[in-house]
Amino acid sequence: SLGGSIHENYDLMLRYDLTIVAEHDFRVRHCLLTKPGLDPKEIKYAISHPQALSQCDNYLRSRGIVPRATYDTAGSAKMISKVLKGESGGRELPEHCTPENTAAIASNLAGETFGLECKEEGIEDDDSNFTRFLLLGRNGVVQHLNKKVPSKTSLVFTLPNSAGALYKSLACFSLRDIDMSKIESRPMSAALLNYLRFRNTVTQLRVGQTSSSFGKDMPRFRYCFYLDILSSELDEGVQNALHHLREQSDYCRVLGSYPAKSRLVGPVADAVEALNAANVGKSRGTDLRLKSLPSDDEEARQLNIGIVGYGAFGQYLSKQMAGHHNVRCVDPVDKMKQAEENNVEYFPAFEMSKFLQGLDVVIISVPMIELEDTLESLPLEKLRNKLVVEVCSLNVYPRTLLTRMLPPEADILCCNPMFGPDLPLDGVPVVYEKARIRDT
Repeated sequence: SLGGSIHENYDLMLRYDLTIVAEHDFRVRHCLLTKPGLDPKEIKYAISHPQALSQCDNYLRSRGIVPRATYDTAGSAKMISKVLKGESGGRELPEHCTPENTAAIASNLAGETFGLECKEEGIEDDDSNFTRFLLLGRNGVVQHLNKKVPSKTSLVFTLPNSAGALYKSLACFSLRDIDMSKIESRPMSAALLNYLRFRNTVTQLRVGQTSSSFGKDMPRFRYCFYLDILSSELDEGVQNALHHLREQSDYCRVLGSYPAKSRLVGPVADAVEALNAANVGKSRGTDLRLKSLPSDDEEARQLNIGIVGYGAFGQYLSKQMAGHHNVRCVDPVDKMKQAEENNVEYFPAFEMSKFLQGLDVVIISVPMIELEDTLESLPLEKLRNKLVVEVCSLNVYPRTLLTRMLPPEADILCCNPMFGPDLPLDGVPVVYEKARIRDT
């Protein structure tokens, strides 16, 4: 919005595996809402979301009103309403704020809903105050885009600390005449930064460097770059640009390809049309509302997951998944006892073909130094129409090896989970890259 990006949402998009399916630029009109009958001269504080406060900054300054940030715009109106009714329910007003000296900045609808009086409407500083909203879903809509539908693709990537790195990355798109509509940098999460630091240290040790050069090569802050391009991910030029970018970047992920300018396609459009049809003739208070996307109603089915390499990390993964999916493992060393303890079926290495039969997902959990030998030992034709996930260190080598050796019918996900036997799982992001995914 005009108040800037909400950076929490960037972090959440990195943490969770959701895809952008639509965008909408919404004209925001802010209202000054108070308890009924309050004299506007008595207003000392205004509570609202930080974005709304920043969008009304000049208005508040000119009237000597002190802004106080809260979690939501409509939620601020609800807080005042609840306090007036004696039903605060644990959500108290900020310090020094009372219904007698505080206004909420929210929409007129919020005022009507929570019984507050609108003292003034349209208090935003800019009369072209729009906020861009993104609609997220579990499944993408890129397969429903065509040349007749203007499209956007959003992606995030990191770059090495070298001169001209950003210039070279943007050249991947400009040299192919791909238009860019937005670029923004954001300091990366601590988890991702720690991973890159760890990989940098390991690389130095392998080439015989000392750790004293670490501080010079790895700055205190690293940044993710968020980029919007005005083309579909499936366009040939975009595919080539993404391949080119991945050769330069430490990490690259497509956040979604979707129709531009508030258009809807595919099952999302069908769901909204059905909802509009059901609302015909209903009043605003009784109409039906879309609370989930069609994909949200799909029950997660049990998957058949095979883990190649049943060391400490493979055993940790099986413990996490065995309660929800059918898990089996294979290892050249006899790991039958450990597998039985984790409720996992064990296969010796000479039964590899039997192990792969009927699997949906194959997880390669071996040290990077053993990756090529492990892939050569697999009956590669058995990997067709399966998702192959590698959990080695996330860099170019595993991705290049997998895309070169595996059959084209195999989907490939390169993943670096930032957890393990000694680290918690809940709330920890999983850094991954769709190296080759046919079913988006």
